[in-house]
Amino acid sequence: MENAFTSPFFELHGRRELFVDGAVTLVEYGEEQIVLLCGGQKVRIRGTTLRVALLSASKAVINGLISGFDFI
Repeated sequence: MENAFTSPFFELHGRRELFVDGAVTLVEYGEEQIVLLCGGQKVRIRGTTLRVALLSASKAVINGLISGFDFI
């Protein structure tokens, strides 16, 4: 069951930085698309010049020009 303690938390700073907090696994990595597995949900980040600035078991920071992100 998903609740505030088990679901991922996203914090977007403008269009240039996305913080993800929760169980994080890198699934796909490219300059225009990054896919993360966050708490059992796949999240796709779209944009240009994307890069993973930080990745740990529980956190990720994505930098670049972010055009959107969605659950897939």
